[in-house]
Amino acid sequence: MSEAPTGDDDPDRSRFVVGLLTDPDLPHDVARDIAPILERTLPDELDGRPVSWSVVTTQDPFESLGSSDYGLYDKARERVRDTDWDIAIGITDVPIRRGRRTVLTEHGNAAVAVVSLPALGALNVRRRARSVITDLLTTMAERLLTGDDRDPPAPQLRPAGLARLVAGMVRANRPWAFTTGLARSLAGGLAGSAFGVLYPSIWTLADSMPPWRIAVTVVGATAVHAGWLVAAHRLWERRGDPQRRDRPSTGLRNASTLITVGVGVLAYTAVLFVLSLVSLVVIVTPEYLGSQLGHPVGLPDYLGCALMATVIGTVAGAIGSGLENGAAVRHAAYGHRTAERIRAG
Repeated sequence: MSEAPTGDDDPDRSRFVVGLLTDPDLPHDVARDIAPILERTLPDELDGRPVSWSVVTTQDPFESLGSSDYGLYDKARERVRDTDWDIAIGITDVPIRRGRRTVLTEHGNAAVAVVSLPALGALNVRRRARSVITDLLTTMAERLLTGDDRDPPAPQLRPAGLARLVAGMVRANRPWAFTTGLARSLAGGLAGSAFGVLYPSIWTLADSMPPWRIAVTVVGATAVHAGWLVAAHRLWERRGDPQRRDRPSTGLRNASTLITVGVGVLAYTAVLFVLSLVSLVVIVTPEYLGSQLGHPVGLPDYLGCALMATVIGTVAGAIGSGLENGAAVRHAAYGHRTAERIRAG
């Protein structure tokens, strides 16, 4: 904390330099977006004294920090000690677990704290993060101003609802990036769907099946594709991995990975279905389709044929997914990102 910063006419004004130290990906994006807003909206008076703020951001993976329970804070403490930062706020995409509870924010000391983005949920992450960090900075700056050298307050334990936490973890996994990473798989899927669109035997098979059986077939093919991606790219984390410092959350990590993969594969399947349906409508006339099926046809018949073509494309895509860029697919799993950060550190 410095007095009378350059360009400030008030010699009694205290200036706080705040550093937002982040994990890569979503935490860094959030910090970069909220930093200028924090500078404008943080209070200009604390404990009756005028203050000003400077907020800077830097990216430095926390996951490279060994296995100590308080490893998250080590680099943040170093920044406060070795730079002009007065306060360091770590922002991570890792759920912080203390026993059986999930921590939204936690203090390392009077000048260091960490915010876990997954505990904020999947919606309005930037707004919620800004609100939480504003509260943290206000409290921590007041302590620094008053010279409060007592033990830091107990960690702020805010249990997040399980569904909200998992949704936040899925958001951090960026399922849309996972979907776009399936380029090679999509090529195989399109080839398989083209077979289903053009071959009358697939049409007659679809016509012979009741809707519930077609639905079960589509769900089964989608599940096979998702399961193959998880197995082929080793996305499943084993409990007790010595590289994990927060072992109690392994189940949550696996759940978020499965949901991320599931969302990505569902989007992939939806794309195949739309393309198959459009192709059928454009290429196959109702008269020709009806001559093959032996009865007049309508939209339900086209939908059934498109779904069966989608099943073939999904299975073909599952085979092609083994050729995918491993890093693009494994980025959907916390364990892979953790291993990358450990190697980087």
